[in-house]
Amino acid sequence: MSIVVLEAGMTKTPVLLTDRCGFDAVESIGGGKVVPATVEGLEAGLAKLLDRPEVLRPMGIRLYRYVSENFTWIGFSILSAWGFTWIDGLGYGGQGTLALGLIFVGVVGGHVLFGWAGDALERRHPQLGRVWLGQLSMVANLLGVLGFVALGDRSLLLLGASGLLIGLATSSRGSGAFSPLLQGILLPELRATGQGLVDMTLGLLSAAALGLSGWVLARVGEDVQRMMLLMVPTTTLLGGVLWSGFFRTYPRDLAAIHNTLLQQRQEILERRTG
Repeated sequence: MSIVVLEAGMTKTPVLLTDRCGFDAVESIGGGKVVPATVEGLEAGLAKLLDRPEVLRPMGIRLYRYVSENFTWIGFSILSAWGFTWIDGLGYGGQGTLALGLIFVGVVGGHVLFGWAGDALERRHPQLGRVWLGQLSMVANLLGVLGFVALGDRSLLLLGASGLLIGLATSSRGSGAFSPLLQGILLPELRATGQGLVDMTLGLLSAAALGLSGWVLARVGEDVQRMMLLMVPTTTLLGGVLWSGFFRTYPRDLAAIHNTLLQQRQEILERRTG
């Protein structure tokens, strides 16, 4: 995977890369062009991109969404994987396991609650309703993570409340904000493929993060809480920073996608009447 592509994605810049880079998902999600690793391939790909400058900005937006989304769930994956081990060491017994289970209760219940809330907010505030919900969920998630990892060893009640907050915030940003917003900036013919590739990459990154967490654990003297304090809030905060740019520019980005769709519609009508 090319680091340069990730850097380009964070600046909303579409990319032209060869099939030797191992990042063909870029073209599948509509974030750039993948060409053969030849002079002719690069020349043809560059010409095709420059021939339609009006699609470059939407392509850059899609690449940005693809890159940024895959950092959001890593902290949650680490917390889920190591949470039982850490809680067992705290001596809470079965009650501690129940407190951790509140994370998943919050996730399940929150999908229904915040899916409905996101729809209601979008009806009242079409451009910013889901953005507000997404921003609120990122703040709530960070507070929940800090409370769970940093203070959970002090009180079982605090551990359970923080776990429930993490679950609610996770489902809120997913069903209520992120997933619908991402679909809004993908062309209809790319939505299923794009979401599938995002999920696949997310799984790979989460697996890599879990491997890294084991390495960090060995470096901190097998102290699970210290490892989680280093990795979980950091990745959660990184995801929030990445998504903050998305929330800030979403109304403009949505307008750009809308204009692209209108242009495609006009081209189809002209071909039919021609």
